[in-house]
Amino acid sequence: MIVSVLAAVLLIVTLAVRVNRVRERELRGVRKADIELSERNELLLDSRRKLRSAERLYRELVERLPGVPYMSSPTTVGPTYISPRALELLGQPAENFISDPETAMRIIHPDDRAGVEANMQILRHEGGEYTQEFRVVHPDGRIVWIGDDATVVAGEDDKPLHVQGYLRDITPLKDAEGKQQAAIEREKAANEKLRELAAMKDDFIALVSHELRTPLTSIRGYLELILEREPAGFGKEDEEFLNIVDRNAARLERLVDDLLFMARLGSGKLELALQDTDLSALARESVSAAAPRASAQAVELECAAEDVPPVRGDPGRLGQLLDNLISNAVKFTPDGGRVDVRVFPQNGDVAIEIADTGIGISASEQAHLFQKFFRTSAAGKRAIQGTGLGLSISKAIVEAHAGRIELESEESIGTTVRVLLPAAESAHV
Repeated sequence: MIVSVLAAVLLIVTLAVRVNRVRERELRGVRKADIELSERNELLLDSRRKLRSAERLYRELVERLPGVPYMSSPTTVGPTYISPRALELLGQPAENFISDPETAMRIIHPDDRAGVEANMQILRHEGGEYTQEFRVVHPDGRIVWIGDDATVVAGEDDKPLHVQGYLRDITPLKDAEGKQQAAIEREKAANEKLRELAAMKDDFIALVSHELRTPLTSIRGYLELILEREPAGFGKEDEEFLNIVDRNAARLERLVDDLLFMARLGSGKLELALQDTDLSALARESVSAAAPRASAQAVELECAAEDVPPVRGDPGRLGQLLDNLISNAVKFTPDGGRVDVRVFPQNGDVAIEIADTGIGISASEQAHLFQKFFRTSAAGKRAIQGTGLGLSISKAIVEAHAGRIELESEESIGTTVRVLLPAAESAHV
């Protein structure tokens, strides 16, 4: 009996020990779980503190930007967040935009509202991003130009989360654009006025030149009749005076012709009588006409005109071109100098080259040579007569024939003028 009791007691003690051990393990497990839970709670609290700190720093950064960042729903009107700088830029506190979604549209200039609404509808339906400009009316009546850059931010499922945008003041830029546009308009008006004045000037020159030409033709005609007769009623000195009058009348007549040419050119009334023209024959004729003057100045004038294809051009104008260029070369070449005139084919064109050993032209003045009435300083110093129209007329004739003119010159060495004119199409068949 005693043995049975002892066995029972021993069993109970053994069970108690095992229960205590199990309870101890459970308690250790609970304590460990409590510790882990506490650690996780601490981590969570730390994460929240860091998140709040990051949000605070981000908000401070955003609110310090010179413009106005904002966020809005992708489906409704009005911002869910807008920087406090809205008061400065838009004239309304940020709270008004959030509490009353229609505030944003009310402050937009009436003329710009429809465009802004249309852009927002497109953005909400199609996503992506856009940039627009519109005016805002401040409470004090000021008009401020706003630049709005917005984009739709999508989530992982590509569904739109929100619209994110940035508003900035572009009034100074718009003011500058306005001033620039006004300046352009003023320049256009001034240019138009200049064109009108130029047209009036050309008309006036044409009228005056035409009126001068008739009496000049009459004067030269009567002088020619007088000089052809026997000088019975006047002496040698009188005859010399009449020749001087005739030379000056001829010079004035050439000036009138040049002015008439420029007037017709300026008004677009220059007409060309086009036909197949032999430039070599024209060059020989111009050289023969300039020979007496070249001889009088002791200038050697030579012509080397090759057989060239015909040029489709106006023989009268092309002859005028050659006369101008050869006359210039002789006029600006001192006694004992040389002028060479060449005509030759070149790569499907006909080339004219007039080279002289004259006084040359400074590099700084060469860019102005083809301007109307321009005369070089060297010509002024040497009192060489001229109107400054010869080269501008020559350039106009060349361009009217779809050609080009080039010039090379060096002071005290000489000048070379080259003209390239396209050969007539029949010459290539």
